[in-house]
Amino acid sequence: MPIAQTELLFKLIKSLDKAEKRNFKLFVKRLASNKDGLFLRLFELIDKSKEPDDTKYQHNLAITKQNQYSNLKRHLYSQIIKSLRLNHIEKEEVIKIREQMDHATVLYGKGLYDQCLLLLERIKTLAKGINNNLLLLQILELQKKIESRHITRSRKIKNRIENLVEESARTREIISRTSALSDLSLNVQGMYIKYGFAKSDRDLDIYKSYFESHKPEYNSADASFYEKVLWHQSHVWYAYMCLDFKSSMDAAMSWVNEFHEEEDMKTIDPDLYMRGLHYVMTNAYYRRNKKIFETAFDSFTDFRMKNLDSFKMNSRIFDFVYFGNARLNTLFIHNNFEGLSEIESDILENIDRYNYHLDSHRIIMFYYKLAMAFMHRGNYSTALDYWNTILSNNLDPLRSDIYCYSRLLHLLCHYSLNSFDLVENIIQSVKNAFHSYGHMNKTLELFFSFIRKGCRAMNFGLNQDMEELKSRLLKLTESRYELIPFQYFDFNLWLDSQIMNTSIEKTISLSGSKD
Repeated sequence: MPIAQTELLFKLIKSLDKAEKRNFKLFVKRLASNKDGLFLRLFELIDKSKEPDDTKYQHNLAITKQNQYSNLKRHLYSQIIKSLRLNHIEKEEVIKIREQMDHATVLYGKGLYDQCLLLLERIKTLAKGINNNLLLLQILELQKKIESRHITRSRKIKNRIENLVEESARTREIISRTSALSDLSLNVQGMYIKYGFAKSDRDLDIYKSYFESHKPEYNSADASFYEKVLWHQSHVWYAYMCLDFKSSMDAAMSWVNEFHEEEDMKTIDPDLYMRGLHYVMTNAYYRRNKKIFETAFDSFTDFRMKNLDSFKMNSRIFDFVYFGNARLNTLFIHNNFEGLSEIESDILENIDRYNYHLDSHRIIMFYYKLAMAFMHRGNYSTALDYWNTILSNNLDPLRSDIYCYSRLLHLLCHYSLNSFDLVENIIQSVKNAFHSYGHMNKTLELFFSFIRKGCRAMNFGLNQDMEELKSRLLKLTESRYELIPFQYFDFNLWLDSQIMNTSIEKTISLSGSKD
């Protein structure tokens, strides 16, 4: 049944581009059900609105009965989807194949079995071409249905029926294996979102035990394209949450290489290709591996330049999220923030453009990176604007770690601006947040103790204390678990900048550690 919720209808209409709106209006004019023009008028009212407003819409349409209004919204939603389907049928292979499946079903119902089989054989090739085994199985099942119920003379062709049965069995096996790998990848990703990085050997054992016990059998020689990608994808997440960024990066590179082996899949599933490049760059960034980062960045740049114009909305959003993140990471990995203003402007413009499509977590992560970039430049006031936005009630962090570290870096900005009274007032609540969400460790305990001492001394005469803290942190971070805070912010660089009384950016340049 079509959707009648105003908010969802509102988002659907706001997601339409100019061409889609124009095509919808042309589509509506051909409908007999639009005699009174009510649902087109509702479409135009919503299109011109900045926020959903049922009272306003009902008043303008002179509708008094709630049931009539709900039916109108449901009908409008249904017609928009039908219009979009017609608009996208030549752009989406899956929609095209499904339409042909519908045609085959109609032919079967008419008793035209030979024509139906001929069409199914044709679209079977299309389904194989895009590695869509679910569609392929539906086609095979309809073929088997016809062969089992009707006299088609197919058995005159040597091994035709045997090959059909064998292909069906093989496709079912591929789907089963692919589904198991998809479950594994999704569950491992969910564990990271819920629990974050492994914080102890116990966590590591739990993650390893889960992964090994749920990992299906895998043979790369027999694996389909999506099996291979999902196998690498699950290893990306598993290694990442275990703080093994080298293995995670290698798995992400293998993921991308599958697309190099089947070049057509880059344009068939560009989102998955860009996602793979994103994880290569993310892990290379954490490892400070400039060479691999730049190679992946160049591949992403080249791919988007060639294909951006043909990207559907979903791919454009992925492009913005992943390439925008990569552009920000280039600032940090090269310690060159000259392009920050331009990148900030582009990101904010795209956040506004894709606002109805983006989860708040995506927006928060952009704000987090922008805030860090301004901290590196020594512009703590602008950084505070972003931290304040993240910590406002309007944005709901998906991950507790991002919330906690946002609070800590918000505190560091105030400390850097010498707002010591404010820091003393909030430091305990920030520390409590880390304890409450299970993110506190020895590294952070030391850091909080230093901040308290710094506030009492008003950040004066602490150079020796900072050097001692760095020495203690160096010893602590021999443990991989104590390195976790440095994945969110380089606290050592911040300490160096305090010692040298300059920005982090200049500190790196002056210390000769730019590379």
